Order: sequence, then C-alpha cells, then structure tokens
Amino acid sequence: MNRALANIALALLCLFWLLVGVIGHEPWKGSDEDAFSLLASARAAHDWIVPQMAGYRELQFPPLYTWVAQGFAAVFGPWLGLPNAARLASPFFVGLALLATGLAARRLYGPDHGWLGVLALMGTIGLLLPAHYMDARLVPMAGAAIALWGAALLENSPGRGGAVLGSGLGLIFLGGAVLEAVALLLLLPLLAAWCAGCRRRPLFLGLLVAVLFVLPWFALWPWALAQRQAMAFALWWRQNLDALAWLAPSQATYEPTYYLRLILWFAWPLTPLALWALYRARREAWLTPGIGLPVAFFLIPFVVLGLSAAPDERKALVLLPPLALLAAHAMPQLKRGAAYAFLWFGVMTFTLIGLVTWVYFIAHDAGFPAVLAERLRHLQVAGVGDFRIWPALAGLILTLAWVLGLPRLKRSVMRPLLIWNLGITFAWALVVVQFMGILEHNLSYRGMTEAIAQASPHARCYGTSGVGSSHRALFGYYLGVPFTPGMEKTCGWYLVQKNRNAGGPPQPGRGWIERWHGARPGDNNERFWLYERRR
Repeated sequence: MNRALANIALALLCLFWLLVGVIGHEPWKGSDEDAFSLLASARAAHDWIVPQMAGYRELQFPPLYTWVAQGFAAVFGPWLGLPNAARLASPFFVGLALLATGLAARRLYGPDHGWLGVLALMGTIGLLLPAHYMDARLVPMAGAAIALWGAALLENSPGRGGAVLGSGLGLIFLGGAVLEAVALLLLLPLLAAWCAGCRRRPLFLGLLVAVLFVLPWFALWPWALAQRQAMAFALWWRQNLDALAWLAPSQATYEPTYYLRLILWFAWPLTPLALWALYRARREAWLTPGIGLPVAFFLIPFVVLGLSAAPDERKALVLLPPLALLAAHAMPQLKRGAAYAFLWFGVMTFTLIGLVTWVYFIAHDAGFPAVLAERLRHLQVAGVGDFRIWPALAGLILTLAWVLGLPRLKRSVMRPLLIWNLGITFAWALVVVQFMGILEHNLSYRGMTEAIAQASPHARCYGTSGVGSSHRALFGYYLGVPFTPGMEKTCGWYLVQKNRNAGGPPQPGRGWIERWHGARPGDNNERFWLYERRR
C-alpha cells in the first residue's frame, strides 16, 4: 500500500510539474511565439503539409508538433482558447519522454530504477522552460526516449522492441532532427555487433523490424511535401544538408565546441551523475546494454550536432534522455557523502531561489524595499505597488509545503533526486503564481497589437518592413488581417520594425503619416512604427 501511495504521489508531482505555467498566457516571445505562428499560419492557409509562417515557407521543422497542437486545440480550444489548448502539446511530448525514460530505466537496471529515470529527466535545468512553452524541439527528445526504450527491449522482445525503436526514430525525424535520426538508424547495428554478452540474432531481428516501422515515418511526409510543392521538398532537403558545417553557406555560424560547453549547465544535474556512472563502469560494463545504449544515443547525436552549423541550445534536448538513464544508474552507486552533498545543495539552492522570489514579490506588491521597487518601475514592470492577495496566498501555500514537507521525506536512494525535483517544482510554481500576470504583460504582443488596431481601425491589411515571419503571423492572428512585406502601397498601412541600435525612426517618405509608434512593454530593443498613406 505504501508503495502504491508513493507511486500515486510521484505521478501527481509529475503531472503538477508538467501543467503549472502551461495555461494562462498568450504566446510569449521566443520559441512559444515561433511554434504558435506555425500553427496559426497552417490554420489560416488550411495547409497541414507545408510548414509556413505568414505565407512564407519555414521548413526547419516538419509539421508533427503542429499537427498534435492542432489536435489539442480542436478538443480543448473552446474552453481554454487556442494558445492555451495548443500549448498542451508540450506537456504531452514531455510526458511521453518521461514515461519512456522510466520504462527504459526499469528494463536496463531493474524495477527500482524506473522513478529514478523519470526524476532525473524531469529535474534537468535545460528542460524547464521548453517543457512549458510551445517548442517543436520537444518532439526529438520524446523520440530519443522512446527509441531508447525500444532498444532496451530488443534482446528479449525483438518484435515489440523493434516497433518501439522504429517509432522513436520516426519521431526524431519528424521533429526536425533529420540527420540525428538517420545517423542513429545507420550506426545502431554496429552497437549490436559490439554488445558484450548479447544474443545477436534477436538484436538484428529487432533492428529489421525497426527499419520496417521507421520507413513510413521517413517517407510519408516528405512524399506528401514533394507532391504538394516539389520546390519546397528540394529546399527542405537542401536545408538539412546545409546543416552540416562543411556544406553550410559561408556566412553560417559554426562553433564545434558549443554543445560541449552547453551540456555542462544545460543538462545539470545529469552531467556529473552520468560521468560517475561511466567512471564506475570503466573496466567491464561499457559494452553492456545498460551503459552502451545510453552512451550510443548520446554520442551519435552529439557528434552530429557538433558537426552542424547554426548552433541552438534547444537542439540539445535530444541529448537529455540518455544522460537521464546514466544518472538513474549512478544514483544508487553514489557514496553517502556525495548523496548528502547533492541533497543539501538542492535544499539550499531552491530555498534561496524562493527567498529571492519573495523579496521581489514584496518589492513589487508592497513597494518595500523602495530601491528595488523603483528599479522595477524603471524596467517598466506593470502594477508596482498594487498588492495582490491571491498570488500572495498561493505563494504562501507553496512555501509552507516546501518547508514542512522536506523533513517528512524518508531516507532512500531516491531522496536526493526527489528533493531536487520538489525544489525545482516549488521554485517554478512560485514564480508562476506570483509573476504570471507581470510576465504576460511584458512578454506578450497582445497589448501592442491592440494599440495598432486602435490606431488603424479600418485597416484590411498591412505592408511591413523588417518585421519577422513569426511576428507577422502572430499579428495577423490577433488582428485577423494579413501582414505582408512590400504591400504598403496596396494596403495603405505600413508597419516598420527597427532595433534600437539601428539608428533613428524610419523615413518612409512624404506620402506617409505616422499614426503610432511603440514596442512590447519592457522591450528596450524592438521598436515599431505604423504609417498611413496620405490620401
């Protein structure tokens, strides 16, 4: 009964962590805005094959995330609104990754390691923000976890393992990590050949099944894209080849050590735990499935990413599931001193974060200390000096749960990771309940587009200059009219974006009258000007 209650409590913790902060705000600047713009453009164009933003092809990500987001929007949109409902796709894919990582840990290391794998992945610093935004890079991460689980099943259940492995590789492919998926598919047979003590025949039979299951994932959407727009298919294929540094255009950014430097903090606390697992297995276990599989699923995408141009930290999400497995394997092997050091580091870190969050909340709502409150006003933070009772009460409940719940946790192998996850959930939830409205005011473009609509009440379209594709798609969703580059003469309205360091205001000519200028609240870089053609 105690184990059943513990499992229920851990499942509720995961569900709370997955959902807190996902609902209750408009698309925010960054990956949230980009993914939502893809969805809004697909809905406006009624085209679910060619990824686009505001009518322009954006082939960096195949449309799987958009399809799933549209499914959630169709079911929950009438109650939650389109952005909130579509954003549920993120906890869906992260939930798949957590479940598959836990199942892989159980299969590789034993039943007691399942929750260790889940907690290791859930507590990763780099996953916190993408898991609560709209971000298509979550799809390859879920695919990597599912593929790992399938690979762990191959020896004892080649049919089921091959089906799961092939489906996971297909998710990696349709999530935009095309080269990583192809590299894993080509190199996994080598790992099977080198596996110490493995039965070769079931492994290769499972890999054959994986190939059969992965082919539809690899073929159907590219075939549909080629049928719809042959030029778009050729461009998509060219973009994937250009991702390799030696084939990339000369102006592309290439940093061969970027992901090596990134993984030190992005994957915290997985990195030191994974290194400890490798050190413990240095003599005999490197070619066993428990070590060899996570190492292969980490090294193959890591090398592909290291050889690619245009580095992006979100691409590193695909590296987290194998690191989480190694961390789960390392936890029971930690010496008592190291385990206690990790435990108290988590307690002190998140207690300090909670304390700092309360200081800023009091400064914002009560105006004390005055210096900090004045600093918040200078940063254009909304509502300084307005006390809010419900965020204060919710924050108090969370803080009491954190402080009073820690002494009740029984000593176990899982306790250091559990406290770390409780801490990161407490800190994130505290920020959400106390500052969600403020972040919404400063990170959302809805207020700015309402100002544009008031300044141009009868506009049916807008020409633009310097406005990015995701901005144009988002503005078009809010106002219900198209924003298109170079259409100012036809539309009669002209929206210009310039960065602060790009000089003074634009000079569109004597034929235009400035009707509005401004920016998103709290943004000191982006500036927008709206002009109307002189009649």
